[in-house]
Amino acid sequence: MSHSYKVFTVKLRVLEGSQEHKILEFLNNKALIPYDKSQMILVALKAFWLTLCLFSGRESTQTIQASFAQSAYLWKLQQEYLKQQTGIELDFVDSDKEKQTQGIVQHTKGKTVDSFVVESASTPPQPPHQAFSPFGNSVISDY
Repeated sequence: MSHSYKVFTVKLRVLEGSQEHKILEFLNNKALIPYDKSQMILVALKAFWLTLCLFSGRESTQTIQASFAQSAYLWKLQQEYLKQQTGIELDFVDSDKEKQTQGIVQHTKGKTVDSFVVESASTPPQPPHQAFSPFGNSVISDY
């Protein structure tokens, strides 16, 4: 059986020094990345956006649910990988009360870990004035 492939090229213009700039520089550094750049990008896209893509394409409920489950599984695998690589352990809080006041708790709460500190919040965070945007404001799409 013959497979046909389609080549995609993505051009991005990002603010120099931004997190987006840093991740793109990281992905372009073959000495630093643990896997093939294309594989890393596609796994991240599948974990975060495939379910919405399938939903938008009116795929079956079963297919969408399977994708959602795969997304959660991929994130769990990534959490374990990041924990092994960085030595940082994070617990993602399940109770609504704790979510309102803290969101993420670090096992070494209040102690410095590789130059950053996670402390518990004393007051609940204020609701955002606008909807969450995973893209921030530093990706410019003039292409």
